[in-house]
Amino acid sequence: MRMLDRKNDALLAIALIASALVILRQPLGLLIDVARDVEGRYHVDLISGLTVLTCALVFHRYRRHQQARTAAAVAAARAEHEHNQSTELEPFIAFSRALGHAIGPQAVPQMFWRYVSPLVQHRELWLLTAKPLGWDRLIRHDAGASVDQIEAIEAAAAVALTSPAHAGPVAEGVAAGDYLCFQVIVADSVAGVVGVRNSPALSPVERQGLGLAASLLGVAIANIQATVESRENSVRDQLTGYFNRSYGIEALVNELKRAGRTRRPLSLMMFDVDEFKTVNDRYGHVAGDAILKAVADHVARTLRATDVKCRYGGDEFLVILTDTPLSGAEQAAKGLTRAIGPLQVSADGEAISPTISIGVAGADPSDSDPLSLIARADAALYKAKKGGRNQYALAPPPKTHDGPRLAVPGAGSSVA
Repeated sequence: MRMLDRKNDALLAIALIASALVILRQPLGLLIDVARDVEGRYHVDLISGLTVLTCALVFHRYRRHQQARTAAAVAAARAEHEHNQSTELEPFIAFSRALGHAIGPQAVPQMFWRYVSPLVQHRELWLLTAKPLGWDRLIRHDAGASVDQIEAIEAAAAVALTSPAHAGPVAEGVAAGDYLCFQVIVADSVAGVVGVRNSPALSPVERQGLGLAASLLGVAIANIQATVESRENSVRDQLTGYFNRSYGIEALVNELKRAGRTRRPLSLMMFDVDEFKTVNDRYGHVAGDAILKAVADHVARTLRATDVKCRYGGDEFLVILTDTPLSGAEQAAKGLTRAIGPLQVSADGEAISPTISIGVAGADPSDSDPLSLIARADAALYKAKKGGRNQYALAPPPKTHDGPRLAVPGAGSSVA
């Protein structure tokens, strides 16, 4: 039993000490007589010394007890403080984990509303993303916003953009109109502004919490941008900026599935630069690369942005024409041969006018093999080459299970 550890046991302790003195009175008396006899015989103050020593030991014990109690109190206060800090950080840890699992920019705002809105008592909250020449888009929890609200938000965000960067690890916000604004920093530049209606006024804890959330948001956006850039670099051809062969085949597989499911038309175009080996042999690979780059850029400007453009290999390119029937692909091929005609590329002081040959194939509803469709477009390209280059040729549809290949009215090559 640890009776003496309790706060209200002082009287009990005194009673125990008094009882011990009464019980041990005779032995203590004998000890005192012996001590006096020693004092008389050896001329020393034994009892006084022992009294001082006993008092010192009691005081030392009492001091150690007080120090232990103080240390226990400090440890308890520290534990409580750390527990409170852990409780306060739990939403931000959850927010950070959620952002870490976000697989694209579109998921970030959803995570932001879910985890940050409760921290500011579900006040009006918005995120305005920036671009070099102005604002990109306004993201709110609710989609509706009047013209006056949008103007007020943009004005507040402009104030936040022009404010100097904070020196501390967490910003405390910039007051702008009815809002408290926080910069979203990505790679040392402002990528956006987070704003919250400051009515009623946010507490210091809420301000710091929202500043920390804005910082986490910036880190998440930077990570997503790096991931997207890495992904883009891994599937892009460095010279032309087109997708590479493996990505093109993967994209064609997906488009064939979508076309079969939705019954939407799909066409494929393959083209290459005429007599490219001769150009390489005569002018060198640097000039050859310049021609490939110029042709690829010209094709990209001529075709739709939604068309998937890939460098299939060497000077051969593949273009997936989504939602395009064979007749539309034929018109696109005709337009390309005409568009490339005026193109000129300088090499060793000479102006080279490259031309291209194009093979076009339309996907059949039963098509599921991308390599089969590519082979048909490639055969049409060879046909255009054999017909004199600087032209396009259409591939017939695939063979059916019932008989020979079907004829296609109007199919064939046409000189541009």
